[in-house]
Order: sequence, then C-alpha cells, then structure tokens
Amino acid sequence: MDTLELLTYMLCSTLPVQWLAYYPFRNMLRFPKPAAAGLVATSILVKLGLCLLCLSRGIPPSPVEYLFAPIHLAVYLVNIRVQPFKLIFTYLLLTDYLMMVRGTSSFAAVELFGAVHGSWQDSAICLLLFAVTYPPMIRFFQNASKRVYQINAPIWNTIWTVPAFTSAVVLFFTGDFNITEQRWSFLLTRLGLLVCIFAVYHLLLESLEHFQKQTVLEAQKSQMERVLSLQKEQYTLLKEQSEETRRFRHDLRQRLVAANHYLKEGQTEKLSSYLDTLLGELPSGTENVCPNDAVNAVALYHQAAAQRAGIWSVSLRLEQIPQVCSPELEGNLCVLVGNLLENAVTACKETKQPFIKMHSRFADGILTITMDNRFRTVNRTPEGEFLSTRPGGGIGILSIRSIAEKYAGGCRFETNGTVFSSSVYLRLSS
Repeated sequence: MDTLELLTYMLCSTLPVQWLAYYPFRNMLRFPKPAAAGLVATSILVKLGLCLLCLSRGIPPSPVEYLFAPIHLAVYLVNIRVQPFKLIFTYLLLTDYLMMVRGTSSFAAVELFGAVHGSWQDSAICLLLFAVTYPPMIRFFQNASKRVYQINAPIWNTIWTVPAFTSAVVLFFTGDFNITEQRWSFLLTRLGLLVCIFAVYHLLLESLEHFQKQTVLEAQKSQMERVLSLQKEQYTLLKEQSEETRRFRHDLRQRLVAANHYLKEGQTEKLSSYLDTLLGELPSGTENVCPNDAVNAVALYHQAAAQRAGIWSVSLRLEQIPQVCSPELEGNLCVLVGNLLENAVTACKETKQPFIKMHSRFADGILTITMDNRFRTVNRTPEGEFLSTRPGGGIGILSIRSIAEKYAGGCRFETNGTVFSSSVYLRLSS
C-alpha cells in the first residue's frame, strides 16, 4: 500500500463524519465559520502529517488515529457553544457510526477484492457506504440532537459514559481491520452492535425525556405550593387590614368631632396638622394587577423580587385574566405567569436599564399573555429554540410550552436587540 492510497482512505473516512458532526450546530459556533473550519482542517492536516511521518519510518499509522480521536473531540468542544457533556454524548454516536462504516468497508474490501485495510478499494466502499447511509443518518442525528438539547438535567454529567462504554466494546471486539481471514460473523457482529448502540441511544433519550417531564411536573407542583403560601400570606394581610379598617371606622366619629371643634374655633393650623395626621393613619389597600386573587399574588411576589434585584421598571397589566375560573386553570395560570416573570427577573439582572412589561388580552375565547424584558445573553438549540441560561439548565420554558399545548395554544419567543419578547396564548371557553 502506498502513501497516497492510505492518506486518501483517511480523508474518505474522516471528512464525511466531521461534516455531519458540525452540520446541526452550524449556527451555534463560538467563532466565525471560516475560523471554525480552519481549526478542523488544521487538526486533520496535522494528523495526516504525523501519518506520513510514521509511514516514512515504517511505523503503522493506526496509533495516530487513536491519538487524534480525543483531539478531534477537543476541537469539537472548542468550536461549538453548547454544554460539553451533551456534545460528548452526540459525538460518541458519530464515532460509533464511523466505526461501523469503516469496519464494514474494510471487511468488504478483504472479502470481495482481496485487498487490505486502507486500500483504494476500501476507500471506494467507504464512500459508497456513506452515500447510502448518509440521508437516514442525517435525519437520525438531527432528531437526536434536537431531543438532546431540549433536555436539561444534571444527569448529562454522567450519562455520556453509557455510549462511551458501548463504543469501547465495539472497538475491543471488532477493532482489527487487517485480518485477512475475516468471516461473515465479523460483519454480522459489527452490524448487530450498531443496532444495539442505536437502541441504547433511543432508550436513553426516551428515559431522559420522561425524566424531564417528571421534573416539569415537580416544578409545577412546587410553583403551586408557592402559590398556596402566597395566598395564605395575602389572606393574613387582608385580615389585618380589615381589622385596622374596623378600628379606624370605630374611631372616625370621635376624630371628626375633634376636627369640627378646630374648624369652629378657627384654629386652621391645628386643623390642617390634625388632618395630615388623620390621613397618614388611613389604612392602605393592597395593590391589584390582576382580578384573579391567586394570579395577583404570584405577580406581586415576583414584582417584589424584581425590585429587590434592582429592577424598578416593572409594569404588570393582567386585568383581562379571568377573575373566576376552574382550580386547574387557575393553577396553570399561576405557574405560567410565575415562570414568565421568574425568567424575566433572571434575564434582567446585570443589564443596563432593566425593565419588565407584561400585558394580557382576552378575546374570542383566547387568552394571550405577552411580556417584554431586557436580557444579556440567550442559549439556543440547533433548531433555534431557546434554552435556559442557568447552570445545569432550567425547565421554565418547557413548563410554559407544556401548559400552552395543554390548552390547544402555543408560545413564541424572540429577540430584538437587547429585548426578549414572550407571547403565550391559551384557548379558553368564552
């Protein structure tokens, strides 16, 4: 086997997978696309250069390939602005795919042409296998990427070890491509492992999605417990204000008699001072931004949290949220408003001129809640959907989306400069 033959094979078996690895994340690169592509090209050229050096000294170049596997992964992590363990999870899937293609092509080259691993025949069969498997693999990888990056959970720190173990098993049992007496059992074993690996990925993603749904439900339950706590506090406050009003009304007659005395005596200065004191003792009512008591309590709670965080420009106008509704709808509205405001408060922190504006509209049986707020940074999935910027991920947006879908509605999130806009609508009975 000559040098050009082996280098051609390495390019044929490397470039297609590298392109596939970056394709879903082409809009999530840390650097401009030419710079990212240059970094990948540099790593490949260095790899080829080391292979040439090994061949010139009569050393098999296979150790160079093993050496550059983690180097390619490191370049992948540097280039893409996504949580590292999620990238490792998907990169391992492509590594398994590459091993299956290379193993199958090498086996076919040996069995059909009597060639060796890395020959011209091996390169041609490798390209043919890529051409056949690329369309379904692109769809599978894009779907897997979408599901992976919609799932936010601390388990990503360890779950990648499962596909890593399966990859090690494949490499250990079917890693020798240079045996000239391969049997069909080799190919069947490798393809069987491929099916097992894809099944493992599918089951892992199904389990993680179920875990996230449970997390959303737990978060909604926690939000409802907070709502109940706020309602208790509001009831206690209203009770205290009611008692204060009763005391004031009881003493009002005597106070008016005193004021009348000052008026008759012409003691206007004393009367003015007395009225100022009287006005200062008037009981103040609670602020209302929503006719629904539960939603109002949640909105005021987050308004106070925003002010404590230094966000004083907060406008909440939720007058068109129904005053009376079913307990289930009321609970979901509390969770919806609470998550929107909580996300807004988090996004506004450490921004210039922070503000939050939330409005509601109810017409033709459709309740719409819109919100604008300042933000500093956002995270997106490969498909452009927004993700939580909190360490380890959050489930606020997922919870909002699940509530909207429950009422045959929808939600939309978009950015305009430094303003983040949210819009959620629910289909309710008129």
